Amino acid sequence: MFNGCPNLKYVQLDINDFSDVPDAKFQELFRNNPMLTTVYLGNSKITTITSDTFKGMPNVEELNLYSNPIEDLPDGVFDHLNNLKILRIDHNRLTEIRETTFNASTRQRLHQLDLSKNPYECTCKVQWFKRWLMDERKKFAKFPKGYVCASFSSSSCEPVRAADIMAKSLEASNYEIG
Repeated sequence: MFNGCPNLKYVQLDINDFSDVPDAKFQELFRNNPMLTTVYLGNSKITTITSDTFKGMPNVEELNLYSNPIEDLPDGVFDHLNNLKILRIDHNRLTEIRETTFNASTRQRLHQLDLSKNPYECTCKVQWFKRWLMDERKKFAKFPKGYVCASFSSSSCEPVRAADIMAKSLEASNYEIG
C-alpha cells in the first residue's frame, strides 16, 4: 500500500479494522519504507501480534498500539525493532508482562513505555514486572495509577491485596522496596 513512498516517515492508521489482517499483509503494507519512524495503529481492532507482524518496519522509533483487544505479547515480539524508543500498548487486554516479553537490550532501548490500563492478573508471575516498574518508574507512562490489578489469585505466594495496589502500584504485599 505504501510501496513507492521511500520518504514516508509517519503513518497514522488509528480507528481502522485490522482484525483479519495476517502478518504477511502487515509486512507488505510497510515494506520498502526505510524512513518510516512513527506508526499509529491505535483503536484498530488488532487482536493478535507475532514476532513477524512488524518485520517490515526496521527503522521505526515509535509504535502505538493503544486501545486494541491484544491479550498477549509473545516473547521477543519487539526485540528486532532496533530503533524502537517509544511503545504504547495501553488500554488493551494484557494480563501479564513476562521477563521474556522484552529482552534486556529492548528494555534498555525503550525510553517511554505505556502498558497502563490493562487488566493485569496479580499472581506470583507478575513479580518481575512489578520490580521493573519500580526500578524504572520514569520510563512508564501513567505510573503508578495506570497499573492496577484486575484480578487476584494466590498460588504459591501471598496474594497481592487491593490496598497494596492502590498505595504502591502493583507492589506485592510480600515484596519490599529497599
